[in-house]
Amino acid sequence: MTSGTDEQKQEVAPFKLTKQAKIMLDDEPVELADIQEGQQAQITYVVKNQNLAREVVLVGDGGSPPEAGEGTG
Repeated sequence: MTSGTDEQKQEVAPFKLTKQAKIMLDDEPVELADIQEGQQAQITYVVKNQNLAREVVLVGDGGSPPEAGEGTG
């Protein structure tokens, strides 16, 4: 995954999914294999020696991800 927007420098940001991680597309649960290259997402994660993703919200229409809330990164 890369972080940032078109206006910002994009850097590779590795994430490991927790066993309980949810992956959502259009408010529906999907599988990891459903993520497409270049697809935008908002990832809620914690840092414990590495970035542990707790939730991945995919953007289905190529638009912008939802507004980041507290505890998202």
